Amino acid sequence: MIAEQELVCSSEDFIRALCVLMVAHYVFNMTYHPKLNSTLTFLQKVIMNIKDENPNPKKLINLLFQVNSRLKMHARKCEN
Repeated sequence: MIAEQELVCSSEDFIRALCVLMVAHYVFNMTYHPKLNSTLTFLQKVIMNIKDENPNPKKLINLLFQVNSRLKMHARKCEN
């Protein structure tokens, strides 16, 4: 991560880099870039289980509903 032309933090591990990205947004009270908002919100709320005061976006709710439905359908197929 570079701030004011200074290398502040680096990581060769994807998970740690993602954590640094999330922490930086939180610490500096930044909003996600509009083009990355859906992806980063999904990673934050679903993968990393970090909740905030904002309601889940409809896109995220729809995605989780679809994933859950497909998992249930797959589980039924495996039972037969």
